[in-house]
Amino acid sequence: MSTPLPVTLDLCAGQALDCYLEHLAEANGMTTAQLLTVVRGERGHSTTRFLMLHPTRTATTRLACMARLGAKDVTAATLAAYDGTALDLAGLDPDDLYTYRGVAARGWVPGHGTQICPPCLAATGIWQLAWRLLTVTVCLTHATYLIAVCPGCRRPFRDQRHSPLRQAGTSTQCGNPLGRGPTRQCLRELTALPTVRADPRCVAGQQRRNRAITGATVCVLGTDVPAVGYLQDLRHLTTLLLHLANQPGGLAPVPWANELAAEAAARTGQRGPRWGMRPPTDPALRSRALSSADDILTCGTVDDAAAAFLPWLQTVPRTATGSLGWLANRTVMTPTLTRIIIAAHAPHRTLAHRLDTHLGLDTPMCRLPQVLPNILYRATCADCSTPTPTPCGCSRPCAWPARTPNPPPGVRRPPRCACPPSSACAPPAPAAPQCR
Repeated sequence: MSTPLPVTLDLCAGQALDCYLEHLAEANGMTTAQLLTVVRGERGHSTTRFLMLHPTRTATTRLACMARLGAKDVTAATLAAYDGTALDLAGLDPDDLYTYRGVAARGWVPGHGTQICPPCLAATGIWQLAWRLLTVTVCLTHATYLIAVCPGCRRPFRDQRHSPLRQAGTSTQCGNPLGRGPTRQCLRELTALPTVRADPRCVAGQQRRNRAITGATVCVLGTDVPAVGYLQDLRHLTTLLLHLANQPGGLAPVPWANELAAEAAARTGQRGPRWGMRPPTDPALRSRALSSADDILTCGTVDDAAAAFLPWLQTVPRTATGSLGWLANRTVMTPTLTRIIIAAHAPHRTLAHRLDTHLGLDTPMCRLPQVLPNILYRATCADCSTPTPTPCGCSRPCAWPARTPNPPPGVRRPPRCACPPSSACAPPAPAAPQCR
């Protein structure tokens, strides 16, 4: 067990652990490398590999003793504080490197680096822990989008290769290493970076996400749901909308689709972008995508959410598995997402299914006649069928066909329209069988 340092500091609310350790090293006249050497002890880098995600028990004990803090205070300054709400760290063993794979496979896990709000950093000099979360995109204090990449080195902030602490310490310069060694550093001043005013929708969405991150319930489809359920639905629905907005053709009903196409082109190789693993880097683009998903989830009813999602269905490409199969292959179909998507597909269901579930018929289907008069069909069932193209180009709903002889083997029956047989668009007679 380490001995307490001569000078200790109070851990500010929301302060990240790496930022606190840099201030602690400066207060004791130590470099960040010397402080890390004390924390690591004999085990070396393995002790601090997951320092900001979930520190090991050894690292937690040593830091608590050195800084005269409680073990819970040390853990609360890491991303483990959001386990069970914004993150799912189940199965992670900080002493076992390979257990991280299962956590990373769930997607949207913060990796190296963090986002920043330059005005907040200039005012307090503190790097906030919440800036590391990918669902946090807006600073509510200044109503501006966060910044994720340093314009000087074109890399995420605090993107250290082997050390969780910066050599620059408490400086507000970028401090990312340039080249192979730590000698050359990016000297871009972060507090002077320009910011962009956030859209009101993005600010309102961030307020809901912040409440959920703290564990408060959120209203989804007219019902209060736990924070973890809302955040999971929001992340998976955002992933689905990102895949839909990235489809070619320009059919996405959102203006941020062009920005998404530019980022997708930059990261696409032989396979498409995996938005479920790593969302867009730009916080403004990610915020707009989250807001689009949040608008659907916060509708009052399932029918309202389905109506809001219906324009997105126009972008689903035609595949052998159908639209439902395509959607299910792009995201995790939670129960809430399943209800919304099934409700949005209701107008496209087969006529027999809609007669059973939507018209409320008292008579069983087996007692319905095989042929309905055209007038009766239009009065009761015309809105239940999807128009079928016919050889004449007529796209009106077809009346239930009359009894006609079956076509010869190998000849398909042509689709029929509602036009009378004497009209010019009557279907042609079945072709004669051909010898093979």
